[in-house]
Amino acid sequence: MNHKEQNYSHLIGNLEGLNADMVEEHLGLYVGYVKKYNEINAAMASVEASGNYSYAPHSELVRRRSVAWNGTRLHELYFEALINGGKEMPKRLREPMIEHFGSVESWEKDLRCCASATPGWVILGEHAEGRLEHFVVYEHQNNYPAEVRALLTLDCWEHAFAKQYGTNKGAYLDAFLGNVDWEVVASRRAS
Repeated sequence: MNHKEQNYSHLIGNLEGLNADMVEEHLGLYVGYVKKYNEINAAMASVEASGNYSYAPHSELVRRRSVAWNGTRLHELYFEALINGGKEMPKRLREPMIEHFGSVESWEKDLRCCASATPGWVILGEHAEGRLEHFVVYEHQNNYPAEVRALLTLDCWEHAFAKQYGTNKGAYLDAFLGNVDWEVVASRRAS
């Protein structure tokens, strides 16, 4: 079954601190993940289901499908939570942030610490029992936390910021956080 590419073109040129060219290029990478995910699914229909750790067409396609799917979905979660100028964090998210991180400022400090230490993704995740934590995910499919709902995804790969900010990831984080729609993030909570 094909995954339908989402349209985030309204973000191009409409996010404070994130220039249009960089956002457009970033969206192009997302489209590539969607296409590759659909291409892998189509290829699997014609490959014999046989597995081997070293190499078998089916097992290799399954491994790469994880990359394409998480690349697709993490980008969708990232773009869905952006709006020009951001929106204030609602109480229903602020209170659990304070409960689990001590304060919203401590949460942001932890997010920035995680982001400074990784290429890849930082995910604000919610455990089944409601606990909030940050997770660092490399290469889309590695270190992805089982049974954790992604509330906010932060793309820390260079394509998300280097064209505009070079190696100044902190300035990118300022721009990103200034455009987060906290209502969207809060709506992702299970509880």
